[in-house]
Amino acid sequence: MAREPAQARRRVSPSAAAHARPLAGAGTGIDSATLIGLCGALVLTGGVLLVDGSASAFLDVPALLIVTGGTVLVTMMSFNMNEVTGAQRLVVKSLKNGTRDPHDVARHMLRLSTAARKDVLGL
Repeated sequence: MAREPAQARRRVSPSAAAHARPLAGAGTGIDSATLIGLCGALVLTGGVLLVDGSASAFLDVPALLIVTGGTVLVTMMSFNMNEVTGAQRLVVKSLKNGTRDPHDVARHMLRLSTAARKDVLGL
């Protein structure tokens, strides 16, 4: 593993850490943006059903199966099974909030960028 630059190794004083803002989405439960998006989609769908008056015209089961099933299966064709199951875990994790230390996230991003640069540039 590559060494981290001096900026990433700095220690944060307890008083500065106490005033650090948490990352967006910190807390417990479902993220507010996810909840707003889900409710908005349900309201729009309900609005279409009210205006059109016919759920059968709006819901086409064969088309739904082709789109959703095709998307999932083509995605599975594009990646190996470990990546697919890992993505499923990430979807579940993204729906839940967790508290993250911004400094840990920054260090992790630094390690990822260093690894990506070495892989791409062959350093």
